[in-house]
Amino acid sequence: QEDVLAMGLPDTPFSLAFASGISSSAAAAALSAQPMGLPGKYCRLAHLAPVIDYMSPVPAEPAATPMAFGDGMSLDNFGIMGMLARGVDKVLLVVSTATPLDLKLTPSKPKDGEVDGSLLALFGVGSTKKNFEMVLGTESQVFEQAGLEAILTGLVATRRQGTAVAATGEATIKATTRNGLQARAGNKVSLHVMYLDRIIEWEAKVKVSEASFVVPAIKRGNRRRCGDDCGPLKRFPHYSTIAQNDETDPLQTFAITDDYKLLSERWTNLTDLTTVQVTTLMHLQAYAVVSQADKLSSFLGLEGGGQGWWNRWFGSGRGEEGRGPE
Repeated sequence: QEDVLAMGLPDTPFSLAFASGISSSAAAAALSAQPMGLPGKYCRLAHLAPVIDYMSPVPAEPAATPMAFGDGMSLDNFGIMGMLARGVDKVLLVVSTATPLDLKLTPSKPKDGEVDGSLLALFGVGSTKKNFEMVLGTESQVFEQAGLEAILTGLVATRRQGTAVAATGEATIKATTRNGLQARAGNKVSLHVMYLDRIIEWEAKVKVSEASFVVPAIKRGNRRRCGDDCGPLKRFPHYSTIAQNDETDPLQTFAITDDYKLLSERWTNLTDLTTVQVTTLMHLQAYAVVSQADKLSSFLGLEGGGQGWWNRWFGSGRGEEGRGPE
């Protein structure tokens, strides 16, 4: 066919692993361009920024060029603008955050640090913190602010009950000069929010299981000012995005040793999590989904009820293997 362009396989395929690496490369801009005033010697770390051959479709004769990529900061952290632009009217929003839900917050007037900042930004609530991460806060707005209070009220209620932290509500799409949603302004969207936080109901079940040692570790890791005695599950489930397990600031290491190789290794370890940390978080999130199976099934309009679609995908949990979708 004349309108089909034959393309060979690229030398550097764009894989899911590479995309995940880009999303985690928050330091890419600093490493390659030094916009934050880092000393010139840090230019030697530019190779740590993800690089892949990129071909822009704009030129008349496009050609692949090596381009450095990095984390896009806090603008549309959920990737929700594109979904709404395509006409989606039901959104299942999973908020995996380093910010615990503050049970003392006022749903009509949430403050900094009481709830995830990216969730607030969807409703046009910006942070008063003066740092680079929050500059783009309100530019992520896609919903009228009026829909936020009911969502926060529901999240706090489920957290107090000790069940999976979740809430369902209705949000009205708000068009701004940046989100490109003018064609859908005023439309209603059903929103179900699942918020990462401790689930007391889950902890009670774990306490009487073969993994009973996990619960004391969670409590130890959430003690205030635990210092160097936080144990293997410090801040669970709200792990630090950077240096959860790192004892030394890589920049300080370089300043002391001037060892370029050592700094490279330390920097790439900044986002590491241990097997125990990942496994415990996985079980918590899985429980959050399973315990809401019927609600999620109803919200998404799936047939067969919550346990029905869960068993088709993953098995019954009694040795039966999941068959996947039929």
